[in-house]
Amino acid sequence: MSKHTPGPWRAEHMPKRDGLICVFPNNNLSVADCCDMEDARLIAAAPDMLDALQKAQAWVAQYHNKPGHDAASRCMSAVIDAAIAKATGDAT
Repeated sequence: MSKHTPGPWRAEHMPKRDGLICVFPNNNLSVADCCDMEDARLIAAAPDMLDALQKAQAWVAQYHNKPGHDAASRCMSAVIDAAIAKATGDAT
């Protein structure tokens, strides 16, 4: 799994930089610069979303072999695994 700057991250307007919106982790070094607050919020939420997906992946795995849940858990697993792979750089 790839390493990323740990969260939480925050989006903050930078009035002295032509209104640019920067995304900062705890170390106060910008990880992204945006012109749009909605994009900045989405980027700032990335570490939390990855954590949530990893927890959902573990939860779905519990139902993999349970009767009546196997097809749904396989489908959800594939979607979750693909999103995690994309976020961590493990996508093929």
